[in-house]
Amino acid sequence: MSKADLTKRALSEALSEQLKEKPFEQITVTDIARKAGLNRQTFYYHFRDLYDLIAFSVKQRIHAILPDMESTEDWEFDLVTVLTALREERDSVYKLEHSLDQGYVKRFMREHISDLVGSFIMRTQSEERLTEEDCRFIAQFFGAGLIDILDSWVDEGMLEPPEHLVQRLSLFLTDSIETAVARLAEAHSAPLT
Repeated sequence: MSKADLTKRALSEALSEQLKEKPFEQITVTDIARKAGLNRQTFYYHFRDLYDLIAFSVKQRIHAILPDMESTEDWEFDLVTVLTALREERDSVYKLEHSLDQGYVKRFMREHISDLVGSFIMRTQSEERLTEEDCRFIAQFFGAGLIDILDSWVDEGMLEPPEHLVQRLSLFLTDSIETAVARLAEAHSAPLT
């Protein structure tokens, strides 16, 4: 691991410790740097601000336990893994979502959920030969509904177990996405009238 990676990790761990002691709004860069045994200049060398650090921290946690979404065939497992990681970081997520940047968690979920839906679509459409634009359109459509449900899940305190939520979502999504892919492919292959 590089020195830069070790420094970022130390700052991330310092943030986690600070979040146990006080609300996010009261944490300063100086607090984080001191806790990590570093100075403010080092902090700003690696991160733009505290939001950048918390984004890094949450992403690191998710990526540490999430397999490469391109290589897995099981979107339900991937989604349970992401939601479990968010739930385990509930204090950080809650504090971030209810701090000055209220849309952050939703933007974060949109980025990761869109990747998850997109990789599922790419696997589903391998025989259908959809355009990249069609794949993006389907991912955007289904991702928007999924993100809205997950946003509500976060707002309600992430009380429902991720496994249960994903099981319910799977009832609607799997066949619907596959049907959308097949219909778009069929529309492209039909002669224009």
